[in-house]
Amino acid sequence: MTIARESGWLVRRGAGAGAGVTLVELLVSMAIFSLVVVLLSGVLARTQEVNRSVSSQVYQFREARRAFDAMSQVLAQATLQTYWDYDHVEAGGRLVPSAYVPRSDLRFVAGRASVLLDSGDERVHPGHALFFQAHTGFSRDPDAAGFNGLLNSWGYFVEYGDRNDRQPGFLDDGSGGGRLYRLVEFRQPAEQLTIFRDGAADNGWFRSPPPGQRRVLAENILLLTALPLWPGQDEDDAGVAYDYDSAGILSSQPRMHQLPARVRLTLVALEAGAAGRLAAEDRLATLLPEGLFADPARFEADLGQVRARLDEERLGHRVFTTTVALRAARWTAGGEGEP
Repeated sequence: MTIARESGWLVRRGAGAGAGVTLVELLVSMAIFSLVVVLLSGVLARTQEVNRSVSSQVYQFREARRAFDAMSQVLAQATLQTYWDYDHVEAGGRLVPSAYVPRSDLRFVAGRASVLLDSGDERVHPGHALFFQAHTGFSRDPDAAGFNGLLNSWGYFVEYGDRNDRQPGFLDDGSGGGRLYRLVEFRQPAEQLTIFRDGAADNGWFRSPPPGQRRVLAENILLLTALPLWPGQDEDDAGVAYDYDSAGILSSQPRMHQLPARVRLTLVALEAGAAGRLAAEDRLATLLPEGLFADPARFEADLGQVRARLDEERLGHRVFTTTVALRAARWTAGGEGEP
């Protein structure tokens, strides 16, 4: 190999003098590099999108799980404070004791939310609702602090409404934000308890409570179902019913003033992003067909129909189910007349 000087430049001559990168090769290399960068950017963007979606679902379903657990814990403390007293019949112009039966001044009510809340609209109040009393010690009176055994009224139901109607005015950005399904909790402080004032037969204590006794426990909750179960009873047994009123006012049944031994709860939560999309289009109210969850024997079929509808709309969702044992439930071997 020789090195020569040409026009002030050193030029290498020899076997490799003709080797190098042509302009075409350089352009092809740049094109391939650009294609790889574009592909990697797409993969990165998709990964970030999936990460955001998973993070949103984790947060959303974590909120639903916390609400579900809180509801289950309160329900387990339900009580009727049942006592035994004489039932009387009229004979010879006077009342004569005829049997020894359970009585209660409290109430446990379960059934269709649209009926219990007197809205008559399953789109506004889908699924079921629960209302009861429990010794949870809730009070807004500072002087009552430390009294953990105070009696409160509680309730849970799903409601369809404007997302801003239960938040402070200064948080409303004016956009409206669409209408959502939310899990609503009714809780009545001990100092405002109305069931003793109005009587257990009055439904106003849960239908029209004073302001401030209802709050949103979790958003994007599409459905709540509740099935009371009695000792030795399974979900598929004959005679199982969603409706139960311990006072026999809204629904009649042979068991009066008694708590069910267990309640099976089921909650359907929606992924926030997809639910927000349908809320903006005002389409959430059309998701659930009417007439579902009226017969416990069709529970799996009804739930499958709901999940199929959500999959059709590409709505991410999760179903929470548990059976809550009511610790205050009391039973006798002989039933009424044998305390």
